Amino acid sequence: MRATPDGSGGVLRLRVRHEPPPAGYRCLRIPLPAPAAAAKPASAAAAAAVAAVARPRLGIAVCGGAGSPPANPDDPTDEGVFVAKVSPGGLFHSDGQLKTGMRLLDANGRNLIGVSREEAVSILRSLIAHPAVNAAPDIQLTVCDGCPSDRLLLGDADDARPLSGISGGGALRRESSTSIDPGEEIEHLKELRLLGQQRQSIISSEEPSS
Repeated sequence: MRATPDGSGGVLRLRVRHEPPPAGYRCLRIPLPAPAAAAKPASAAAAAAVAAVARPRLGIAVCGGAGSPPANPDDPTDEGVFVAKVSPGGLFHSDGQLKTGMRLLDANGRNLIGVSREEAVSILRSLIAHPAVNAAPDIQLTVCDGCPSDRLLLGDADDARPLSGISGGGALRRESSTSIDPGEEIEHLKELRLLGQQRQSIISSEEPSS
């Protein structure tokens, strides 16, 4: 900005460059199931039970996030949130648009860039409020390409590496990813523990014998 001779101000010139969107940038719209008509619950406890049954199951787990071990094998400084798993029977699996390895950017208008995995999980879990509470007819996710599912780094920062020999992809550790569906978190951790044992077996087989 340059001042004029009389000191009244000047002209500010800005050069703006629009960066191209990341590869695979798109908005996914996943319809929510319509709530079934039901009689008014007799009590608050009954209402909570109805809400738990009616709540749709997303069926995904996520990895990465700020403060977590990186999931991108090509950039150890990448703090993006990635889809670690899409489970059969869940809403996203039935819809078919969301894939393992995609990078999550936004969920129903709430930013997922630069957030911790815990924050991302909280945001995503809010998408499966009781349909009567969630007035939106669908879930809107902004995503872009991430990395192939068999290359996701899902272990601790010191020893994580992609292992295509493990079914489902990734070098999984117990704390490596988080299920969005709270009721499935225990089973998810059991699965991660089993895959971690497979991972250790593969590493042991790759090490040269002394």
